[in-house]
Amino acid sequence: YTLPITKPGIYPGIPLTEYHGKEICAGPSISASGLKRIADCPLKYWYYSALNPDRPAPKKSDDLDLGSAAHDLILDGIGWPDRYHVLPRGFSRAASVKQAQAIADADAAIAAGKTTLKQDDYDTVLKMAEAIKAHPIHTALSRGKAEHTIAWQDAETGVWLRCRPDFLPDNQRFIPDYKTTKS
Repeated sequence: YTLPITKPGIYPGIPLTEYHGKEICAGPSISASGLKRIADCPLKYWYYSALNPDRPAPKKSDDLDLGSAAHDLILDGIGWPDRYHVLPRGFSRAASVKQAQAIADADAAIAAGKTTLKQDDYDTVLKMAEAIKAHPIHTALSRGKAEHTIAWQDAETGVWLRCRPDFLPDNQRFIPDYKTTKS
């Protein structure tokens, strides 16, 4: 891919951090999430906008990391090892001598931009992937394109519009959207 996007189309390979973290089109662009924020409160939209130089860093949590890891493994397992690092069972930074290598490995992974997962969370992600693969819905996630960015310009305003469906099936009768939840 080459940024900024200058032509309408379907673009593979744009990292999610870039899709959400900076302007990816040749002019200002907006997604459905951005439109929802504007409808709620225009100042809230600006606060979280990639165009805001004082934008806060995205919030992180173990639950969000687990959901993202499951989403990524199920929809696009190819690049998964480049984005995640699984901590050994019983990992503790307090055991600095006993787990010096594990701590060094975790620090290197974080420095490389990887998300770290506890071993139990990784086990849960694997079970989630197994459950999806065993379900008939999995066929809807097996023939098509995962995590491609779609961009086009509104003919009336010239504003770039963009979306990033979880999966674009070759047979586009419906577009699945994978979600995780605690319950």
